[in-house]
Amino acid sequence: MNLPMPHYSKDDDYIFVWQEIVLPILENIKPKILVVSAGFDAFKGDGLATIELSERFYHFAGASLSRFSLAVILEGGYSVGLRKGFPAFIGGYLEGNPELENISPKYGTIKVVGEVREIQGEWWGI
Repeated sequence: MNLPMPHYSKDDDYIFVWQEIVLPILENIKPKILVVSAGFDAFKGDGLATIELSERFYHFAGASLSRFSLAVILEGGYSVGLRKGFPAFIGGYLEGNPELENISPKYGTIKVVGEVREIQGEWWGI
């Protein structure tokens, strides 16, 4: 599933997409194992991407995947993303129980979710 996120997306944007698209698809598929291409270069200040994620999103992502067996392949993150994002993801996975919180995604992110639902909805039940 390709989710074309807008430049300068932040934690709220990614958490919104994760809750609206990623998790419902996983609930529909019910995989026995997930292979995660773990990119931490989207961490704010890592230097490669124009995405501005923090420990908050990576912790949430790890926690929300805690009910699945994972094979995690490190494929990105070159400085701060590796130092802060990777431990946040692992910590979230080990703790489990993601906190659902009030989020404020940007308009562009809400538009992406609508477009993905329109294109992919009949196959994924989203």
